[in-house]
Amino acid sequence: MVDVLLSGQAGDAPLLEPMLEQTIDRVPHFDELVGDKGFDGDDQRPWCMEREVFPNIPNRKNRELALGFIRLRALANVNAT
Repeated sequence: MVDVLLSGQAGDAPLLEPMLEQTIDRVPHFDELVGDKGFDGDDQRPWCMEREVFPNIPNRKNRELALGFIRLRALANVNAT
């Protein structure tokens, strides 16, 4: 697991690509990026998929077409039983 912290309200979506590139340099193979709604951008999701990284990012409220993501808290509850 690799954790990267960004300052709050920094406009996270434009920072996703350089952050992911740095992570790929350190960890050559990983298959999922977990981010909050701040990373939900139309350009960022396809960019992740091109690098074979699933963008597990919740949809912004104003997204017209909801895209898939996995609610990790719900998944953790299922695995705990």
